[in-house]
Amino acid sequence: MDRPVRETDGGVIVASLSFGYGSVQTDVSADDGDGGIDTDGYGFGGSLTWFRDDALYVDGQAQIMWYDSDLTSDVVDEDLVSGNDGFGYALGVEVGKRIPVGPGWTVTPQGQIFYSSVDFDSFTDPFGARVSGDEGARAPVRVGVSLDQESAWRGAERGDPRRTHFYGIANLYYDLIEDTDVTVGGTGLTSSGDRVWGSLGVGGSYSWNDGVYAVYGEGLVRTSLSSFGDSYANSASAGFRIAW
Repeated sequence: MDRPVRETDGGVIVASLSFGYGSVQTDVSADDGDGGIDTDGYGFGGSLTWFRDDALYVDGQAQIMWYDSDLTSDVVDEDLVSGNDGFGYALGVEVGKRIPVGPGWTVTPQGQIFYSSVDFDSFTDPFGARVSGDEGARAPVRVGVSLDQESAWRGAERGDPRRTHFYGIANLYYDLIEDTDVTVGGTGLTSSGDRVWGSLGVGGSYSWNDGVYAVYGEGLVRTSLSSFGDSYANSASAGFRIAW
């Protein structure tokens, strides 16, 4: 839900509220046996965005999530743990400015920093090992640039305003926090990931009936720059939006 909350001589401030639910299934492979982690999560988010008249924007976001996880292992017949609770939150700020480069075309350099943290309840597995986690945190910095193309016209039959928006984006990430720590049976384990990543993405949307209805989609390819092509993540999303 988005709503303008203040208009100034130089722009407008928009407040947003959101609710989300997600489910993730993870397969884990190891020399001692395979396993899995199934997690459900739900939470709330909010943001304040200042759109300045010269196309500069500043966006601040906050989100909290609650998680419920089941951990399994092929080594034992029972779950390692069932219904393990977790909690996470994230805070972020993004700044960008749209620069016209031609009719219907803009370039938007942008920067973002956010901090996220996830913690889970300690538990004892079927082997009697106590498992606990230090606060798993990340603090990536992102710099990027997008190339956008927008068109607007009126429908031939109904005469309603219609718009298309297509874009390509390139990003560079650097994580300020390197390690995540977990203690299993009194032994500390550290997970370290590559800190410098890059990504390329494309997306677009089509709206009609003066923006009441819209379809949108995005695809993103992300890879570590120090382990190029070996550490990677691909994502795609699509949706239908109704505004009222």
